[in-house]
Amino acid sequence: GAIWPDQKVIIGCHHDAWCFGAGDPLSGTIVVFEAARSFAEAAKRGFKPARTLVFATWGAEEFGIIGSTEYCEQFGSDLTGNTVAYINLDAASMGPNFSSSASPSLKAVIDQAAGAVPQARSASGATVRATWLGDRDEPNFGNLGGGSDHVGFYCHLAIPSCGLGADGAAGTAYHSLFDNLHWYRQVVGEDYEPALMVTRVVNQLAARLANAPIVPLDPSRYTSDLRTHLDELSKLAATKNMTLDLSTVESRTTEVGDLAKSVAARLTSINASALSQDTLTAINRELLSLEQCWVVDAGLPDRAWYRNIFAASDPDSGYAAWMLPGLRWAIERQDATAAEKALDQIAQALEKLKSHIQAIQTHIEGVP
Repeated sequence: GAIWPDQKVIIGCHHDAWCFGAGDPLSGTIVVFEAARSFAEAAKRGFKPARTLVFATWGAEEFGIIGSTEYCEQFGSDLTGNTVAYINLDAASMGPNFSSSASPSLKAVIDQAAGAVPQARSASGATVRATWLGDRDEPNFGNLGGGSDHVGFYCHLAIPSCGLGADGAAGTAYHSLFDNLHWYRQVVGEDYEPALMVTRVVNQLAARLANAPIVPLDPSRYTSDLRTHLDELSKLAATKNMTLDLSTVESRTTEVGDLAKSVAARLTSINASALSQDTLTAINRELLSLEQCWVVDAGLPDRAWYRNIFAASDPDSGYAAWMLPGLRWAIERQDATAAEKALDQIAQALEKLKSHIQAIQTHIEGVP
């Protein structure tokens, strides 16, 4: 990074596979390499990113997400507070239909990146965003949980993370002897247009995260997503004859949500060149602290390594996401005391969010 070398954007995919792995993971690994080549060529021409870009290919993912986990545990103190985002690309180009799962703060900038890239195999000139959007009002993001190398970054260190990819191939060779180059070219296609499309979205996203004077993390999406997850868990609790007292959490969600929307709108319209380097540093420090508000050092019940109380992997499958996992754990066990504790932790996280967002508001007061 030419300006903020300690701040980093990490782009990764594992390289190990069951059998040949042309689709899983190598259709993502090739995107990592092509994105790295793109930024290397730009750097040769004098266009260095303002923040550091890290390109990683992890080992032993299939055996238990080992390589990236060891990395997160070894370098956790440096990664926490300095990493803007982790972008995961596992089996990322398996067809032309783009999708993403992401932590709340990254959804807006992923949406913008997708709007700047042409849709693969489209004769109409549509963008990735337009195709992804379909007839909805906004793109449909998935919940980021388990199953790949984002777990150490997101569920353990609480670093903003996302998975990007595209599917739609007419068939699958997942984790089989047939997952080879012949199958990939026959079924996914020989044109590699999906891989190029995903690479372009990655490049757009990484460039925005690495170069924006104010880190483009959205402080307002946490509360809207939180409402959705609370509603879903309330319905689950009802099926188990449990009643949740959401009054405190709902009140704080509304308060923090209103403040966050106002501050997020100012951040997108502010003239960053009018800010001093000290002020920019202070604002970015607060933005990089937002995800940390969801960390509970003691970890989740029965799973102390998982410290992010906003999201974790399903403890049974390891693939699906458990949103608000402490509360979900309590509901699944019909444990009213544990549910009360989990709701108190969520309320405390909202208070921390409020504090950081208020600090940002103070830094930008009076700035045109």
